[in-house]
Amino acid sequence: MLNGLKNLNILKKILIITLPLTLFTCYLVWNELQAKSNYQAEILKIKSLVDVASNISTLLHNMQQERGLSSKVLSGERDAISLYQSQNSKVDSEREKFVNGLAELGDLELSPKIKSSAEELKSNLNTISDLRNQILGSENNNIEILNKYSAINQ
Repeated sequence: MLNGLKNLNILKKILIITLPLTLFTCYLVWNELQAKSNYQAEILKIKSLVDVASNISTLLHNMQQERGLSSKVLSGERDAISLYQSQNSKVDSEREKFVNGLAELGDLELSPKIKSSAEELKSNLNTISDLRNQILGSENNNIEILNKYSAINQ
């Protein structure tokens, strides 16, 4: 074996020595890149969850403001209708962000409790149009309408 190495030129000897080290270095770099890629994917998942949580918080805040304005509309306060309708637009915008955020989560594994709560909120939000019509028409029991708003916010 040593005789075979003696017959090789210097370039081939260097190649024999450095090739295993180069391959090992490539393997380490590849593993590091894979780990970094997985880490970035996890960060993006967490960011998506934080965005949805933030959207929910803003949505509920705007819904509470809408509920407060609805009591002013039902009590007959002047200028309340225009404020109420303006707040309706804010709630609709935040509702759209919430629904889109849920869709962006896609196949992300959420706990069953979070999934059911999000779906329940999404379902409850579908009833808000009827409540708005009742408030603007104010033909129903005002206390009942306010209780329905409160139920959505819980």
